[in-house]
Amino acid sequence: MSVIRLGFSQKNRAQFNIWLGAAVAVFLFAVLEYAGMLGWLRSGLEIGVSPLLQGGARVVRIVRLPAEWVRVATRRYTYVLDLELRYAEGAAQLSELEKLRQENAALRALLESEQASGGSKVRQRRIGSILSYAQPTISLGRVDGIQDNYLVFVSGTLIGRVSQASDHESQIRLLPAFGDADVLLAETEVGVSGLLLGDGREILLKEVPIDASIQVGQRVETSGQVGVLPHLYLGRISSIRREEGSPTQTAIIDQGISFYRSSIVEVTP
Repeated sequence: MSVIRLGFSQKNRAQFNIWLGAAVAVFLFAVLEYAGMLGWLRSGLEIGVSPLLQGGARVVRIVRLPAEWVRVATRRYTYVLDLELRYAEGAAQLSELEKLRQENAALRALLESEQASGGSKVRQRRIGSILSYAQPTISLGRVDGIQDNYLVFVSGTLIGRVSQASDHESQIRLLPAFGDADVLLAETEVGVSGLLLGDGREILLKEVPIDASIQVGQRVETSGQVGVLPHLYLGRISSIRREEGSPTQTAIIDQGISFYRSSIVEVTP
C-alpha cells in the first residue's frame, strides 16, 4: 500500500512565506496603531528627517545661486555681443556713407571746374577711383585710354602723373616724388617763373631769382611745356626759403588738397 504525502513545493513555500510575512506586518502595524505607538514613531521619523530636508533645501539654494549668476551673466554677455555687432554694422554703414559723400563732393568739384573752363576737354577726361594709397594706384588703365605721363588731378589741382599704366589700373607719381626727370615749369600769379619738383615730402618751386617778388599765398600754375598745358593749378606758396649768398630762393607749395584724403581722381592727356 502506497503512502500519499501532502506538502508544498519549494516555489509554493516561498510564496507562502511572502504572504505570511505581509500578514504579520499588517498585523503589527494594526497593533501599533491601536496602541498609539505608530503616531509616536511617525513623529520621531519626522523630527529626524526634517533637518535633512532643510539641509537639502539649503544645498539646493546654494547650488542654484551660482547657476543663476552664470545664466544672467551669459545672457548679458550675449546682449553685449549683439550690441557690438550692431555698432560695427552701423559704423561700416556710416563709413560707406562718408565715402559716398566725399565722392559726390569730388564729382561736384570736377563738374564745376569743367563748367568754369568751358568744357573744352571734357571728352578727354577720365574719372577713376583710388585703389591704393601705399603705392598710389588708380582704377584706370590702358583699356580706358590711359597712357604713361598722363596728368592726374584731384578737385581741379594737378597732383601728379601716370608713371606706369597697365590694362586695368595705373600707378601714379605724386608731385612730392618728382625728381629732376619730372620737373615742371611753373610760375606765380605775378609771372615769376621757376622749376617745380619734390623732395619726397614737400613740393618745391626752385630756381626762383633772389630778387624776384614772391609772397606767401600767391597762386602757382604751370607755365606750359611739352605734354603739359599752361595755367594748370598747382597750389599756393606757403613759405619761402632764402639762403645767404644764394642767387636763388625756394618757395614751398601747399596744394590745399591731398591724394590721401580723396577717393576719386581725374586723368587727362
